[in-house]
Order: sequence, then C-alpha cells, then structure tokens
Amino acid sequence: LAGELLETFVVNEVLKQLSWSGEAIEAYHWREDQGREVDLVLERGDGAVVAIEVKAGVDVRAEDLRGLSLLRDRLGHDLLLGVLFHCGDRVVPLGDRLIGVPISALWFEAQTKIPRGSSTGGPGSLSGGRGPTRP
Repeated sequence: LAGELLETFVVNEVLKQLSWSGEAIEAYHWREDQGREVDLVLERGDGAVVAIEVKAGVDVRAEDLRGLSLLRDRLGHDLLLGVLFHCGDRVVPLGDRLIGVPISALWFEAQTKIPRGSSTGGPGSLSGGRGPTRP
C-alpha cells in the first residue's frame, strides 16, 4: 500500500508542476499485455517523451527498469529520458537514457545534476511524430 500511495503522490506532484510549465504535455499511464508498465508517460506535441516510474525502495534493482527499458526500446529516440524516482539520496545513471533520481529532487533542483559519463540522450536525436501506445 505504501508503494501505491507514493506512486500516486509523485505522479500528482509531477502533473502539478507541469501545469506551471506553460507547455502542452499529454500525460498517460502505459501498460503492455504482459503487465509491464510505466507509471507516467509525458508526451510533447512533437512526439518527444519522458517516462517516469516510481519505486518506494532506496536501492534500484534491475527489475525496477523493465517497463522503462521496454518503452525506450519501443519508442527509440522519441524517448528523451526514462526517470526512475526512488527513496534513495543519489542520482544514478542506469543505462541508455535511463536515470534514477531521488524523489526529493522534485523540490530541490541542486540534487538533480546528472553525473558525468551518464548517457541520457537528447532532443537532437528525435525523429518526432510517434508517441507511446495508448491504452
């Protein structure tokens, strides 16, 4: 139950902060037939996507990345970044365009600096136009 409450809290906080951005962003929950999912998928009008997963753990496990990795592979370069929010205190590079970020970073920008050498992709590689599969 604590994990579900934390997920709901983080998703609502992200959506609240998006309302201040002034940019039109579509928000979705994504789930595939075998049950892998991503808690929040944010898509700009040009098809660029940021995917967010929330985990209550302090440590990031490989299984925590299943949904983000699958969505990244399906979207290709349209996925700008996959973010795994966790209860730890460090930003952790997790592979190609995937990063672990403490939930506290939602309120403290200084904690969100990406470590050198991490691969997070970028907007220059987007082909645009294709978004995530919607339920």
